[in-house]
Amino acid sequence: MSTLNRAFVDAGAPNDQHYTTLGQTMLAQYHWLVDAGLLLAFSVGGLLYYLVFYRSERQNPGLFGEAGPA
Repeated sequence: MSTLNRAFVDAGAPNDQHYTTLGQTMLAQYHWLVDAGLLLAFSVGGLLYYLVFYRSERQNPGLFGEAGPA
């Protein structure tokens, strides 16, 4: 047991490369989750707007008013 402890102490800390790889992986996962979350939120919001306007009783004139684009 003491030889294992001595070998562990003599080994020292790992290189910075291990921490860099771990950090880059965690950052990539974070960006992927944010992108997926924003896409989901935008899709649900768009669907809700669609349902509100689809179920409304009045006719929506559209973006350009009653006449439409000239």
